Amino acid sequence: MITSTISKRGQTTLPKQIQDALHLEPGRKIIYEIHKNSVVIKLHPGVMASFGALKGLGKPTSLPLKKVRQLANEDWAEHVNQEGLKK
Repeated sequence: MITSTISKRGQTTLPKQIQDALHLEPGRKIIYEIHKNSVVIKLHPGVMASFGALKGLGKPTSLPLKKVRQLANEDWAEHVNQEGLKK
């Protein structure tokens, strides 16, 4: 079992074994998922994870830009909700 201690300010250091297992480097963002009485730590995919995600998904749309932005915002909000991230 790997443990760490919470400081008075609510901070902790991720043990070296965890950092090595997740290939964490200074400055890398992580995600905490709360599941009842446990927490799962995952790597944050970063903004580049979606780079090229829309390439080749179909034909150009005739929707107005305002509608496209609305649909994109709704899709992102759903993703944030599913991942338990802050909006």
